[in-house]
Amino acid sequence: MTSPNAAAIHLREEGLAKSGRRDYRGAIAAYDEAIQLYRDLPRLNASCREDLVLCWMKRAEAYFRLKEYEACIEDCTRVLAVHPGLVEARLRQEYARQSLELQKGRSEEAVHSHRNGLNGRRKPEKKGMKKGEPWVAPSEASQASSPPSPTRVPRPPLPLPPHPGGTEREGPTAWKKR
Repeated sequence: MTSPNAAAIHLREEGLAKSGRRDYRGAIAAYDEAIQLYRDLPRLNASCREDLVLCWMKRAEAYFRLKEYEACIEDCTRVLAVHPGLVEARLRQEYARQSLELQKGRSEEAVHSHRNGLNGRRKPEKKGMKKGEPWVAPSEASQASSPPSPTRVPRPPLPLPPHPGGTEREGPTAWKKR
């Protein structure tokens, strides 16, 4: 009889294989079984915890591919509860939020969510900024308030290296004269 941990790893690998074949429903089913096996374990060691997080992450990807954005967001939230700094989970969660807003026909909210940073959170308050005022990216702010920058002056071309046949006077045309 195999251990629950080995069975969960096998199911996770099966889910990865099905995802690779673009069988996202089958992958989700395999990840669901693996996640259930991990949840049934009396204790999760570090390796099992990482496998569980990977199952959530890959299941979130499968949900995203099937345009089931709410389920994707839930799995990303689970991953971020364990690894708050995991960029892949945060980005997938944000993409799912934006896609959900667009799917519901709320493009304004999707753009607002994107401009205000991940998770729809605002950037930290800046000096002179009033509470509740929308955050404007520095590039947008500088374009709005500063005059246009002067045109860029091109640099002169770099001098050519000396010709391998000798001086510049004896360059490529020198052999024709002889």
